[in-house]
Amino acid sequence: MSSFQQIFDTEQFKQAKHIDIASFVADNKLFLFNFRHLNSFKLRILTPVPDNLFRNLRHNIPLYYKSFETCELSIIDFENRFRIRSIGEALGEEIPFGPLNTITHPHRIPKSNEYLEFEIKDEGCRCRVKIVKVR
Repeated sequence: MSSFQQIFDTEQFKQAKHIDIASFVADNKLFLFNFRHLNSFKLRILTPVPDNLFRNLRHNIPLYYKSFETCELSIIDFENRFRIRSIGEALGEEIPFGPLNTITHPHRIPKSNEYLEFEIKDEGCRCRVKIVKVR
């Protein structure tokens, strides 16, 4: 059992509303389910990042993250394998040719007037993704 899983299993974590983790290794596709009770969370994730992470977030936040307001994911990638374009494409965004520093992608929550706004920024060896539920 990882040290993070031991933390996730504590009552203190289960009752938390906000969390900020400075260095996190995303070791499987289900790791974000540990954060579904939080209003907000901020993670600095070391690559590799699980396949389909952002597609899963877009789909799962409205279904399972009932208290969700906002999150920020900073993906640290010193080998530049994880690019802003790959995130935008995973979300279904039309990506223009040429230099690109920021992508904003709205995703309407089905059967709701709310939507998730994804803001993806290329910051060199880091890619920052902010997701906000807009009411």
